[in-house]
Amino acid sequence: LMNLRREINKLSDSLGYRATIPGMMVFFLARVLKEMPVFNASIEGNEIHYWEDVNIGVAVSVPDGLVVPVVHGADRLPLKEIQVRLADLIERARNKKLLPDDMSGGTFTLSNLGSYGSEFETVILNPPEVALLGIGNAEKKPVVIDDQIVIREIMPVSLTFDHRLIDGAAAGAFRQRLRQLVENPGLLVTCSQFGF
Repeated sequence: LMNLRREINKLSDSLGYRATIPGMMVFFLARVLKEMPVFNASIEGNEIHYWEDVNIGVAVSVPDGLVVPVVHGADRLPLKEIQVRLADLIERARNKKLLPDDMSGGTFTLSNLGSYGSEFETVILNPPEVALLGIGNAEKKPVVIDDQIVIREIMPVSLTFDHRLIDGAAAGAFRQRLRQLVENPGLLVTCSQFGF
């Protein structure tokens, strides 16, 4: 993920956007949510709703609290469009210019704790959604790859989910698939999805 972001940002002038970790995570999350629709659901009362559209809210800290603007239809958007929309939503959130529609219809939430230097936190659900992903601060750490100790940037993630609908096995499969795509984006994407 970090290498891909660096490569995209080397071309940012010609591409017309800069890649951010939250924007890239929205891109990959949207694809996993489409594959695993039980996470793209909500529970209201005794009703379970499975949503066709993937609308990912991104928690944004503002001086008087937290707001969660939504990237609507994220599963149908290329990375460039997600980055542009998310940058606009975050800027308008910080300037108190979000509209009600900008914060409605979320089906899943991403919380970026890394901007606070946090390595790991457990995040609470954003009802009526059934799942939320928290991402921590990416740091260089030693890891073993092919029996060799190497340095890699590691970004911790925390998946919070409603056990009334999602069990631990499904949560494990979700995290595994997300990791697979983040570490190997070529498995899923084409150049056009990245905006070039």
